[in-house]
Amino acid sequence: QAIASGDRLILYTDAFMEAQSSNGEMLGALGFLAIAQSLTDEHPDQTCESFGRMLLERFHDQFGVDADDDQTLIVIDFGEGRGGPSVGERLAGYGRFIKSRLT
Repeated sequence: QAIASGDRLILYTDAFMEAQSSNGEMLGALGFLAIAQSLTDEHPDQTCESFGRMLLERFHDQFGVDADDDQTLIVIDFGEGRGGPSVGERLAGYGRFIKSRLT
C-alpha cells in the first residue's frame, strides 16, 4: 500500500520490540503498535514531534529505560492531512528534540 496524504510513518529500533514487562513478557511489534494507536486515538491532531515525545514517555513509563540497548524513534507525517509545518521542518524539530535527549 502506498503512503498517502495524512499518513504517519514510525521508524524504530528493536529496543522497543524487545522491551520486557515486569513479568518478563516482550512488548513485541503488536504491543508497540497498540501504544502508538492509543496515542493516536487520544490525540488525533498532534504533531509528529509531540506524538514522538508522548510515545517515548508512555513506553518508558510502562517498560523503563534499558540503557544496554539503543532506542531510536523517528516519526514522519506525510501531506497536509495533519496540518502544521512541512515534513522538513518537522524532521528538523525532531532532530533538535533527539539532541536534547542525548545531552
